[in-house]
Amino acid sequence: MTIAYGPVASGFYRSHPRVFMTTSPTLPKFRQQLILAVLMVCSLLIWLDNTVLSTTLETLADPVRGLDAGPAELQWATGSYTLAFATLMFTAGALGDRFGHRTVLAIGLVVFAGSSVWAAYASDAGQLIAARAAMGVGSALIMPANLATLMWTFTGPARATAIAISSTSAGVGMAVGPVLAGLLLDHFWWGSVFLVNVPVVALALAGIAMLVRISVAPSCGRWTRLGCCCRSAGSRRWPTG
Repeated sequence: MTIAYGPVASGFYRSHPRVFMTTSPTLPKFRQQLILAVLMVCSLLIWLDNTVLSTTLETLADPVRGLDAGPAELQWATGSYTLAFATLMFTAGALGDRFGHRTVLAIGLVVFAGSSVWAAYASDAGQLIAARAAMGVGSALIMPANLATLMWTFTGPARATAIAISSTSAGVGMAVGPVLAGLLLDHFWWGSVFLVNVPVVALALAGIAMLVRISVAPSCGRWTRLGCCCRSAGSRRWPTG
């Protein structure tokens, strides 16, 4: 492992000297396995929340048990999450290169947990839509930082194996989401399908703090607002009619 000290050439790092890794570290196998487990939990949250709402729509439309949400509002509650996630993911990756993947991953988890609490206690459909969009922002911060941390943790053939194992969390999350939502709705109010994210995020944050090292790209290019806008605009799918 090569460690470089001192300020990076430009921008934020000129006034904030820090340590960054220029090559992937060699970690004990057991620690690598623990990091992989933590990263799979983070990924599971993203895919779980992609499907968990589908089982809750009928309850949300109920004027007594839910928010009396109309069809358009329910569609936006589902779509706002995906829209924010897809629009900001590339920009979030650039943020990880600039400020550290562990930092961005932790921030994404905090945003995801906070917006989950907001969604759970939303008093109307508008608040739920906004909270779901905020959850999408958190997911966008998590996803690229998650993959980058995986790439830093594993090297050689072990990296391909780790990526294959980590990718199973997508299928598990999409399959478990509706089932978990149904179980929670049978015993609790509709907000529980969002509130259940909070303890999982707390566990993931503890694992990241104890296991994951800070990794920053040694040459990540110049950071500009125009670049951010271009990345976000390029990742959006504009309606054509």
